[in-house]
Amino acid sequence: FAVGIDKLSWDDIQMNDDTEAVFSACYPVPENANQGKFDFNASTSEFSDILMAKQIKANVDEKTTLNLSFVHVMHKLEIKYVSKNGDYSEENLNNITTSCTALTTCEVDMKKSTVNTDLSSSGTYSIKTGKTVDFIIVPQNTDEVSLTINLDNGKTVNKALNEIYQNTQP
Repeated sequence: FAVGIDKLSWDDIQMNDDTEAVFSACYPVPENANQGKFDFNASTSEFSDILMAKQIKANVDEKTTLNLSFVHVMHKLEIKYVSKNGDYSEENLNNITTSCTALTTCEVDMKKSTVNTDLSSSGTYSIKTGKTVDFIIVPQNTDEVSLTINLDNGKTVNKALNEIYQNTQP
């Protein structure tokens, strides 16, 4: 398993021609990878998301070009506040602050192309201000996510995401 390589040719691989090679990749390059596994903290990492390509198997003797397709691993939670009856002005909506408490860590397994949150702990992501805010969070169920919403009139609302989601019409 090799980490930190951004270009690889068949001549770089020291394997028998009749061997099957397995390739997978992710960005950013993990600093602490061990056998393709590494821990990621979405609330403190310099990078908010991981791009990962599922593994591709190929026979070394074919020496064909391989294309890895990358997908976003983390989830984007986007919140848009609207005033249903006009009680809140645009300025009021733009001054709303929101904090998100949710699972923050996961183990990424590049070999299996999986993300595991079994040992994850909950933490608070950075506070955002505005009528539209978003958080890049570790994949998880809605009942593991809660929001603290501070309105500019001093009122604070705490809601679990599954409560909000259940009361939202598609």
